[in-house]
Amino acid sequence: SGTSPFGGQGIVTQLLNLSLDELLDAEYDLEDNLRSGETSDYFATLIEQSQQLHDAALETPFIVLQQLTQYLINVYHKLKNVPAQAIGEAHVEALLKAHFALTDIFDALAA
Repeated sequence: SGTSPFGGQGIVTQLLNLSLDELLDAEYDLEDNLRSGETSDYFATLIEQSQQLHDAALETPFIVLQQLTQYLINVYHKLKNVPAQAIGEAHVEALLKAHFALTDIFDALAA
């Protein structure tokens, strides 16, 4: 313990270098993926990337990022076996708001 997974790189740089393309693009792609009905693999990818970001966020002082990624992990785990057409509009709106918030956090970190 005492060793950081960031290996001397700045925390923000490390977060920005994670491979999170689908997670960060979900605010644009989520609804299309739901309409296609092929959500199982997509949600699995979002869970994996949310978990990767959450694990990295635990090494930072960014509590809101830790909470937001935990929320995304929990929700996508619950939804991964639900047929896309059964996912209500309120759930979609809540997820989109979470993804917009995630984008805002990353924009702020990159600034």
